[in-house]
Amino acid sequence: FAAKHADEAVFISANWGLGKAVYCFSQGRMVLREPFWNYEGFEELKDYAYIENKHVYYIAVENPYPPSFPENTERILNDIDKLRLYGFREVGLESELEALKPIIRVRKFVLKE
Repeated sequence: FAAKHADEAVFISANWGLGKAVYCFSQGRMVLREPFWNYEGFEELKDYAYIENKHVYYIAVENPYPPSFPENTERILNDIDKLRLYGFREVGLESELEALKPIIRVRKFVLKE
């Protein structure tokens, strides 16, 4: 899935444990961000789309959260809804991602055109 969508999407790992595996499955082609390490706020999330020139965001979080940086994970998950203020809308997930629930929660946002 990650390899198939690498050219159109930014993948955001909201907590520790997902990023490297997903990056490997994309054959190193995807844009992966892991802001939970040192999360500075919503501007960081918003800038990913513009810096990378991508129109789709996937944000993933392992459920339950691993113990690394849980406060940053919560802030990221709260802030991601602010993308709506910048022209993004949340849309349904592809069946491959729906199948990951409840182990991994994924949300998808697309830039309105």
